[in-house]
Amino acid sequence: EQGLYITSYKIINNYTLNIIFNINLDTLTSLNKCNYLFSPNNLLSNISFYKSSKNTLQLSTQKPFGSIGKEYTLLIKNLVSSNQTGNIPLKENVGNQIVLVTSAKNIDEAYVYPNPVNITEHQQVTFANLTNNVEIYIYTLNGTLITKLIEEDSNGGITWNLKDIENKSIASGIYIYRIIAYNELNEKIQEKIGKFAVTR
Repeated sequence: EQGLYITSYKIINNYTLNIIFNINLDTLTSLNKCNYLFSPNNLLSNISFYKSSKNTLQLSTQKPFGSIGKEYTLLIKNLVSSNQTGNIPLKENVGNQIVLVTSAKNIDEAYVYPNPVNITEHQQVTFANLTNNVEIYIYTLNGTLITKLIEEDSNGGITWNLKDIENKSIASGIYIYRIIAYNELNEKIQEKIGKFAVTR
């Protein structure tokens, strides 16, 4: 097929993405940050050619994406291929958009954001870098269960509204989370315990 388009992409981590094109790119248009539009909004901190390969771009973002419980769309525009390949424009509406959603391979890197969370500014926290099938239990420091969350939609994250089982807002303080990951047979395969702080 003729034209310039994305052939594949790889999420390296929650802030870094490699995008592979079918032919080599023009440096000027490729490295222009204005040509990359994230939805919801996210800003690029860096663009470079990956290991000096002229058909692979590495993008770094200021906010996390990927296994964070929400879908990001990246629209790329105004890119052209290199002089040697004839400055072919990037195909519009096909081959210029990526949906960034994934789940983690294990829960070693799972985290909560924002942490600490100011409950008057943010009405929620997100547990990110989750695998496909997890349960999260949230406790007070003295071990009282506040709520239980379940991740089943494979987008790598769960957002929690900072309310307990009775739908009341939780108090300021330190809370403990316990993440349990299950395999396809619903057998427990991994557990992670951590803390997060709630302020007002």
